[in-house]
Amino acid sequence: MPPATLPEGVPLLALRPLRAGCHGSGACCHGWQVELTEDEPPRILELARALAVAEPIVDGVLRREDGRCVFLDDALRCRIHATFGADAKPRTCRLYPLRAVFTEDGLRVGVDPSCASTFRTWESGPRVEPLRTIEQVRQLAPALIEDERALLTLASVPGMGVAGLAGALVGDPTAAPELPAGLTARL
Repeated sequence: MPPATLPEGVPLLALRPLRAGCHGSGACCHGWQVELTEDEPPRILELARALAVAEPIVDGVLRREDGRCVFLDDALRCRIHATFGADAKPRTCRLYPLRAVFTEDGLRVGVDPSCASTFRTWESGPRVEPLRTIEQVRQLAPALIEDERALLTLASVPGMGVAGLAGALVGDPTAAPELPAGLTARL
């Protein structure tokens, strides 16, 4: 896959060089919801049929059983990867642990610290191309941008602690400034 390009005028902000390696712990396949892009479900359904995995997609995400991806085998390996190769996996899985987000300063790319291998490979792991994450970046919905701004404002109130944040999120009007409508439901 050729590297993606940034939109004109958007700087790339990345720790150079980015390094990440996989130790096959299967930790990334536990507890996460893998969202599929619009074009992925038919392909994933076809792979699931070949692997005899029933109902692999629920509400646009890979189904989990006992907190783990339905494609993870007992040896903690992805069955899609093992059978069809790394490029057959969903986009989110192929790009992990790289993360990209548009910020006020540009496109910020880094290695997700929740990856079990990050702390083993951030200095000595194989180099990864930060521009490949651009295909993963999506613009946030206006409500999510408003929520983020509200939470940052709330967190910067002098003396704000965990109790104040919790109070604000459950609707206590004395705990903090007013939050956007529906924020607590979205969180």
